[in-house]
Amino acid sequence: MFESLDQIPQQEWLPLLVVFAVITLCVFAVAWLAIRFSQVNRVTANPQQIGPPPNAFGSMTDPLSRVFPHTKSKREKIRKELSDAGYHHSNALINFLSLRNVASMAWLLLVSMAFLSGLADGHEIEALAIGVAIGIFIHSLPRIILSSKATSRLRQIEHGLPDALDMLAMSVEGGLPLSQSLQRVAVEIESTHGALHQELQIIARQTQTGSFDVALKSFANRIQLPQLMAWSALMQQSQRLGGDVVSGLREYADRIRNDRKTRADRLGQTASVKMLLPVVLFLAPPIFVVLIGPALLDFRDFIQRERENQSAIIQEAQVPQAARLQEAFLGNTR
Repeated sequence: MFESLDQIPQQEWLPLLVVFAVITLCVFAVAWLAIRFSQVNRVTANPQQIGPPPNAFGSMTDPLSRVFPHTKSKREKIRKELSDAGYHHSNALINFLSLRNVASMAWLLLVSMAFLSGLADGHEIEALAIGVAIGIFIHSLPRIILSSKATSRLRQIEHGLPDALDMLAMSVEGGLPLSQSLQRVAVEIESTHGALHQELQIIARQTQTGSFDVALKSFANRIQLPQLMAWSALMQQSQRLGGDVVSGLREYADRIRNDRKTRADRLGQTASVKMLLPVVLFLAPPIFVVLIGPALLDFRDFIQRERENQSAIIQEAQVPQAARLQEAFLGNTR
């Protein structure tokens, strides 16, 4: 055992130190990216503030966002995920891309410095493979986090929509106009359904500056859920034709709950089919080993015993024949 660090060869502790430093830098880089992106887009949660948030890197944000090229369809897909995650401002896309590109370029610079300084001498292939793998991870992790956040936020909006529709129906039935009812419902559901609260606040702000139909269309285009698109069409039709808004809201809320229950029942019924493959892959082999294993072992022992018996019989048959041959040979010599 080594008593001090000086007695340990440099070839043994230096790679471990480099790996530890790299992992630490990756963790801090990802945390800084998440905090920075939340800071520059935090104004989205406050509809009273008008205007986009500041760019992440000032005037260099747009050039940095184009360092790694993306197709138009890819940029639109990322923009849609940003909108689903709650980042609706016009510069949310360039902020996201610039922060991710800066992290990727920082990692490339760190790997290049490691090669130029000679830290990877003798292990170039291993170091290059590790560097490429970590670089792909750093470049892909923000997109994975964004997709997860967008999916979670859409699920939260869908979950809170029936409650919001019931509260909206009660407010309209109590005599409040529809725009004021939306503001009231947005305030009431802030603590329980934060994502839907933000969207209703945006609708209320757009209603103050424009028409209610335009605000509903913008909401349906922004959050492209079938339930929200149907609700937007229902409200627009009620506004134009003058139908019973309260009954329509309550019936649609019940319909959403019934659809959710039906979807849950369908998922429960298909769960057994989805579990069939894991059961076959992971449970069937141990069962086969437990059931067939002893029989195979007994069969192997039986084969070994038969072989031993056959060899013993052959040896017993060969001994008298050898004795007779020896006696005949001795008789002939005599």
